[in-house]
Amino acid sequence: MAQILKFIRSDNAFDPETLQMLGAAYDLAIASLHDRGQPESVCQLIAERIIAAAARGERSPERLSETALRGITPS
Repeated sequence: MAQILKFIRSDNAFDPETLQMLGAAYDLAIASLHDRGQPESVCQLIAERIIAAAARGERSPERLSETALRGITPS
C-alpha cells in the first residue's frame, strides 16, 4: 500500500479504509504487469488513474486496477 501513498496529493482526502483499497488496487495493477522494473512514469500514471476513479466513487480494487491498466496492457 505504501507505494501509492507517494502519489496522493494533500487535496485528495481519503479515509484509512479507502487508502487500503487504493493500495490493494495499485498492488494488483502493478503485479499484473508481470514486471517489477516499470518506469516511475508508468507507476505514476497507474496511481493517478486509480486515485481519479476512486475520487469518482469506484471502490472495487479489481475495477480500479482494470481502469488504471486500460491502454497500458493488451485487453
